[in-house]
Amino acid sequence: MPERIGGMPGWAWIAGAVLIVLSVFMGHRLVQAQQQLADTQIELKNAKTGAEKATAEREELQVKLEQVTSDLKSTESRLAETQSRLDGAQNELASTKQLSDQTKAQIDGLEQKAASLTSELRKADGQRIELQLKLDEAKAEIAKLKRERFERAPD
Repeated sequence: MPERIGGMPGWAWIAGAVLIVLSVFMGHRLVQAQQQLADTQIELKNAKTGAEKATAEREELQVKLEQVTSDLKSTESRLAETQSRLDGAQNELASTKQLSDQTKAQIDGLEQKAASLTSELRKADGQRIELQLKLDEAKAEIAKLKRERFERAPD
């Protein structure tokens, strides 16, 4: 039998040593696990803080999105109104252009008629001048004949 040191059997010392080693190992594992737990809790806290910030940012962005959507709808409404006014103005422009074309056609017709009448007037004026000359000649002839007759008449 092995020798006893201090009155305890050898296997008790071995068992005690194994228990001490196991306790140290388990203590070390426990400390590591506690450190990992602390690290994980810190990470969890950081993740929660990040999630809260992200949620706040999301809510802020949601408000901005709603505002932009509202602005877009307002802009679309104004665009539709402007488009409607533009369509009306284009219709009015087309109507005015058609009226302008008709007026130009009437003016062209009146200018042609005026040119024709001016030509006829000049022709008639020329004929009037000719007739006036013939009338003046005839009057002169009549006056001449009256003088001759008056001179020939016996007193």
